[in-house]
Amino acid sequence: MLVTTPKRKPRRIRLLIEGSLETPVGQIDVRVRDLSKRGALIEVRERTLCDVDVKLTLMGDSRKGRIVWRAGSRIGIRFNRSLSEQAWNELAGRQMRVGAPRNYRHDQIETEPKRLKVTPRSIRLGPTRN
Repeated sequence: MLVTTPKRKPRRIRLLIEGSLETPVGQIDVRVRDLSKRGALIEVRERTLCDVDVKLTLMGDSRKGRIVWRAGSRIGIRFNRSLSEQAWNELAGRQMRVGAPRNYRHDQIETEPKRLKVTPRSIRLGPTRN
């Protein structure tokens, strides 16, 4: 039996929770994808600066931190203080059990509906024809 160990420390929680991020330029809506006690992976629609102080509000709890990296529509935030054990346990209860792949991006969703073609020998998925 193959046993693997997590590549990252500390432990992370995969989430899909809406929140807001207060930046020096204003407040923006965000989606939290991944969370640890010391930081978060967040999807944003607006371009944000790197290396700025921010305040993340998630489920009524606010946490100050700093944007430490940015890649496309994703940013990484390092919190100034670790999450409390109570907050960690509450968020861990909302962890995704079955989720989207880590490379999921909301801006790459196809909007054209697909058509399913079923024959006795195959099932094919193709573009809808009008």
